[in-house]
Amino acid sequence: MALQGTLVDFGIADILQLIGYQDKSGILSVSRKREMVRIHFERGDIVFCENSQYGNRSPVGELLVRSEVISRKELSNSLQLQVEFNRPLTDILLETTKLSATKLQEATRLQVLGSVLHLFLWKSGRYDFEQTNEITRSGFNLKTENVLMEGLRQVDEWPEVEACLTDYGTTFE
Repeated sequence: MALQGTLVDFGIADILQLIGYQDKSGILSVSRKREMVRIHFERGDIVFCENSQYGNRSPVGELLVRSEVISRKELSNSLQLQVEFNRPLTDILLETTKLSATKLQEATRLQVLGSVLHLFLWKSGRYDFEQTNEITRSGFNLKTENVLMEGLRQVDEWPEVEACLTDYGTTFE
């Protein structure tokens, strides 16, 4: 299945719906200017997401620090160990901090969901879906239908939320 085009022609909701309903496995790349988001699908479910806006930073680590689950120093030390030993950051965080596997999985799920939902605000950009089984998995599946419902709800409510925000770096509990 070759699927590519612009978000002007088909919005992200339409693209996610098509991939989800057809139970496709592969990687959807969505880009605009210098930002790219790559969503990994397995049988129509979202299983991983990468966002270029994070660069070399750890989006899950940053989320854990913002939500005060780990300290900035713990994240920094873990990132150094990751480079030194070439091991997954998640493994190091579990070994060197009081972070539980449950909290780590929830943070990863929230980070993936946040990166996908961010796309609902994009009015322009390009997309390309590559059907493949060479995908990365996060250890959980997000039902595409649920993500669609949440994305559409957030787009509908965003003007009210935006009116209340004083800082876009705000973290909600």
